[in-house]
Amino acid sequence: MGSLADATYRVYLSTIGTLRKRTDVVYTSEGVTGVSVTLIRGDMDGDNDVDGDDLDTIEGWDGLNVDDPEWWVPNDDGTIPFYGDLDRDGDVDDDDYVIAYANNGVDGDA
Repeated sequence: MGSLADATYRVYLSTIGTLRKRTDVVYTSEGVTGVSVTLIRGDMDGDNDVDGDDLDTIEGWDGLNVDDPEWWVPNDDGTIPFYGDLDRDGDVDDDDYVIAYANNGVDGDA
């Protein structure tokens, strides 16, 4: 693989449970600059929006925590309850639902 030319590159970032974010990254032989992003949480099904389906999924996981055997077991759609722990405190509860609900109706970058 060759080296990259000094330029500005468009990069898309996301993690499980977040919307896709587009950012421009300036690359030079000295390194990378211009990277600062905030990822929006709540996209449980990976379709790049937060909607009722995502809220329903989180609601269905309400009360589960790291001690539950199904915490890491994929559902039929491939999601796992761990994904719904949006505040990363070890359980899925109202706090996680509030995070997703605040982002309801938001789409990720195309």
